[in-house]
Amino acid sequence: MNNKALNCSYCHSDVEKKFECKICKAVFHDECYEENGGCSILGCEASVDEEIKKISSTENTKDLKDKKSVSNKEKDKTKNSKVLISMLIITLIPAGYAAAYFNVMYPLLPALYTGEDVVKAFDDGVLEGEETGFNEGYSSGEQAGYSQGYIEGEDNGYKDGYKKGDSAGYSRGYDSGDRVGYSRGYEDGEDSGYSSGYSAGQSAGYRSGLTDGCEWVFNTLNYSRVIGYSYSYWGGNSYGSTYLSKSSC
Repeated sequence: MNNKALNCSYCHSDVEKKFECKICKAVFHDECYEENGGCSILGCEASVDEEIKKISSTENTKDLKDKKSVSNKEKDKTKNSKVLISMLIITLIPAGYAAAYFNVMYPLLPALYTGEDVVKAFDDGVLEGEETGFNEGYSSGEQAGYSQGYIEGEDNGYKDGYKKGDSAGYSRGYDSGDRVGYSRGYEDGEDSGYSSGYSAGQSAGYRSGLTDGCEWVFNTLNYSRVIGYSYSYWGGNSYGSTYLSKSSC
């Protein structure tokens, strides 16, 4: 806020410790107000001219009551003067207030305001209004910007989090599934391989055992070949046609 010094309405210099008129709120130095004997604003009820008019009016009324020997012509003259003064007062007081409020009588009131005062007051008002408007606009804009940024940030954060969470979940699921699948495949393959190996080993072992058993018979009997005979009850023993050698084992 622009805290610039005001001007005294009597001497037009800067006022630091101001004194305001109780009626029109014009600003004065304390000593200037006392030196002038009251407010210097034209039309103000606290002004010196108004006080003089009030005193004069009171004295005139009192004199009129005391002076019974005044002629009718003088009474009429005094009455007309009183009416004229009253009309002037009634006319000038509102005009003075209007002039003070709208500054329409600025060219006729050089003792009240100068061109520099008006320009300075205008500049001060512009600066204060501009600063006030800026502060209010800044606060409103900041609040609106924060709300909008929060909503958009929350939305973007949710989307980013969803994508990263989805990717991380996929990776974890893939790894877990790969490990489980590998274990199951290994176990199933192991069982299948065992079964196949068992069958193949059984067949190979059988053949190898058959050969070794056959050769063991020939080695034990010390034979090189065996001829089989068949026995017939009616014909007795007869030479058979079954032939088995050690090499055929």
